[in-house]
Amino acid sequence: MRDPALEAAFVRAQKGIGNKRIDFYDLEKRRNFHVNLLQFEPGEKILHHDHPGMTGVLLCATGALSTDNYTLLGRRKETGSFLLKQSASLVLEKGMVSSLTSKEGNIHHVEARVLTQVVDIFAPPYDRQRVAKSSWFNVDAEPFEGRADIFEATIR
Repeated sequence: MRDPALEAAFVRAQKGIGNKRIDFYDLEKRRNFHVNLLQFEPGEKILHHDHPGMTGVLLCATGALSTDNYTLLGRRKETGSFLLKQSASLVLEKGMVSSLTSKEGNIHHVEARVLTQVVDIFAPPYDRQRVAKSSWFNVDAEPFEGRADIFEATIR
């Protein structure tokens, strides 16, 4: 079955190519969930951020998107920084998904390798309160104290 909203978003997305920004197109927004089409040009990225109290799924519709997910382990008393456990590091290609829950893999970043479109689904949807609770992170590139999957992070 064809989805008119999705088809219209793909048509609008074609007009956004070359505008040097990530494009967001609403597909469906209800009280319990929100679905968007996101379009990335090569190298465009969304830096490390979280989705407090939300569950999300990214479905790669076209292209290729790198994504790393982290689970918050806790805050270090001595420095105030956070320790994160890397729970996934993927290159999503057409038909592949990445997910996060309110407790697992909730901090993530994404970066397009080529022109890429993804369907982004969140439940519950963003609202003012969830936006206000969201945080952006600087995550160290090197693992914490030599541990392969633990990283230190600070709030941006």
